[in-house]
Amino acid sequence: MPFRTLSTIFLSMAFLLIAPQANASFETAAELYKANNFPAAFTAFTKLAEAGDARAQTVLH
Repeated sequence: MPFRTLSTIFLSMAFLLIAPQANASFETAAELYKANNFPAAFTAFTKLAEAGDARAQTVLH
């Protein structure tokens, strides 16, 4: 199997494993906000935004 094919398979698997975790973290931050736990929500959204989550960046904007 060529290197390019292996790389594509590996990156696809990595994305599938990471994407649900990122979504869960955003959902956790949103739940903290809905529960009026603003300091914890701000911290959670900030960490996500610094990691490049565009949704969290929008929330903090």
